[in-house]
Parts: sequence; C-alpha cells; structure tokens
Amino acid sequence: MKSYFTLLILLLTYTAGFSQVKSFRTNLYIVPDGGGSPVLMDGTLSFFDNAYSNDVDNNDARKMFNPGENWGIEKQPYVLVVERRQDVNAADTVHFKLWNTRTITYRIEMIPKNFPTSGLSAKLIDKFLKTEIPVSLTATGIADFQVTTDGNSARSDRFQLVFYTDVAAGMLPLHFVRATANYQENSVTIQWQTANEQQVRNYVIEKSTDGTRFTGTNLSIDALNKPTVSYSLSDNHPYFGTNFYRIKSIDLDGKLSYSSVMKVDAANVETVLRIIPNPATASNIRLRFSGQQAGDYIIRVVNSNGNIVHAQNENLTTTETEVKLSVNKTLPTGIYHVNISGPEGYRRMLNLMIR
Repeated sequence: MKSYFTLLILLLTYTAGFSQVKSFRTNLYIVPDGGGSPVLMDGTLSFFDNAYSNDVDNNDARKMFNPGENWGIEKQPYVLVVERRQDVNAADTVHFKLWNTRTITYRIEMIPKNFPTSGLSAKLIDKFLKTEIPVSLTATGIADFQVTTDGNSARSDRFQLVFYTDVAAGMLPLHFVRATANYQENSVTIQWQTANEQQVRNYVIEKSTDGTRFTGTNLSIDALNKPTVSYSLSDNHPYFGTNFYRIKSIDLDGKLSYSSVMKVDAANVETVLRIIPNPATASNIRLRFSGQQAGDYIIRVVNSNGNIVHAQNENLTTTETEVKLSVNKTLPTGIYHVNISGPEGYRRMLNLMIR
C-alpha cells in the first residue's frame, strides 16, 4: 500500500504544473530471482528551478517511513520523497538514503525530464562497490545492485547522484543505455548498448561470485566508437550457482567506466568431475574439473576404514583444469573415496580404484 501511495504522490506532483521544469525521478524495485517482473517498492522526485530554495520548506514533501524498504532523499536532518531545489549546477549532488533492505537484488530506475541534450552530465556513485555509473539525462536508465551478507552493502548512504559539466565541448561521457546477462544452455550471454562512444579502446567482461570482488575474463571486444552501438559476448564457462557480471570500458587514455552489476543464476550448469585414469596407481591420480567455480578446493583420499591417506589444497583459477594428486606413498590395492570440497558449500565424492 505504501508503494502505491508513494507512486500516487509522485504522479500527482509530476503533473501539477511542472511540465517544463527539469525533474529527476527515481524508482526502487525488487528484482525477483529466476525472472519475473520487478516489484516497485519506493521512489523519489526532484525538481530543479531557480524559483525554488535549496532549503527544506513547504515546497518539499517529507518521507513517510514504513517497515519495508525505504528510499528517499537525505537533506539533514530530514528525508524527503519530493524535493524542489534551485537549478542544477556543476557538482550538484543528490544524496539518497536507503534502509530496511534485504539480501536480494534491487533496481534503481532513473527518469530524467527537460534536461539539456548537451553540456551537463550525471553519474550514480556507488560507495560500496566504489563505482561510477554514467547516467543519461535524456533517457530512462536502470542500475541493478545487490545487498549481500557484507554489512557495508546495506549502508544507508550507499548511493548519490552527481551532476557535472562536460569537460570539453561535444565530448559527452560514455553511457551504458542498457546491459543484460541471460543464462541459457550452459552459457551466459551479456548484451549491452552504449551511447556517446568516443575514444573508447575496448570492453572487458568482469565476473564475480559475490557481486563485490570482480576479476577480469578473456571476454573482450573492441569499441566501434559510434553514437549508438550494441554489443554481445558469451561466457561459455559460468560458475555453478550465482554469477555476477559487469562491463568495463577502457578509454584510449586508460580511463575506466563500469556498467551496473548483473546477477545470473546458473544452478543448472553442467559440471563434470572425473578421476583419470580409474583404476589408477598412487603415482598417477588426476582429477579433471569442468564447469566448477574457481576458488579454493580441498581434496582428500579416504580408505575403506575412513582414514585420510592423502590431502591437498588446490586453488582453481579457471573452470577447465586438471589436477594431479601428489601422493608420495604406495597405496594398497582397493577401493578409496575421493572427497572434494570447495566454494559456497560445494561437495562431491568419487570412487577411486587403486590397482
């Protein structure tokens, strides 16, 4: 009920004689796991005109708090749902406040209106991920993010919108219009569309298992440097379970920009773990990993009495690899169990015959 009430206030305010005033509306959604339509939870609306004051007064609407997710504009000591402030200038900042979150995926939808088509730009600052996401002032944009088990991901001051003037005439910042990642048939397809490409060298897909610590991949594509471009790359070796992706753009001068973070569930990815050869001798036991998540693994060889006769740690950096067990003693002929444990509760047991 609160979400619809907030939406009603925003819509009524949006149409109440402010059709030519610069405005910036944000909506906070929950993004359901496994697909489905996002669920609207809250929203804000900012108007920019020199007829208004930057102080909180009767032209502003204070936020109604509720037990669910709360998304507002912080202007100490108040939190607003609608603010009217003076016309935007370089380095103006809108400080958002977010609280009562859960460990799920959210989406910020950003809807600008009546902003100039050049000379002014904006970016969404994520203090947790330490990223700057370019924001269009002429088209609706979205930014997905996750609240994780890391308490800092739920910090109330995580996001802020910063306006700034373009450094050089005609040089608008790169903007990720849209970025999506979809899982199908053991691969993830990452697609994105950009605007204002200028002097971009290439794009690199980065990957993570927790949405926080990202590593580079060999997925890269050269930039075409056109006003509007669409790109697509496929990750044929996603991690088993939850995958997070983001797109990194690299300019000719080394400057980096990032897309929003995309979450993909690949719980059905085919993973293969084999002992080769089997039967084997103690000096030639190898494990072949295919499709497993990169990370730290513990491998134990257990005899029929339940005793561990060999153990070793392995750090897998790729999803396709082969590991040789460094057994430095003779094992009696018989059946053994090879127990493998890894990231995020991964457990497997294989039977091994020693000849």
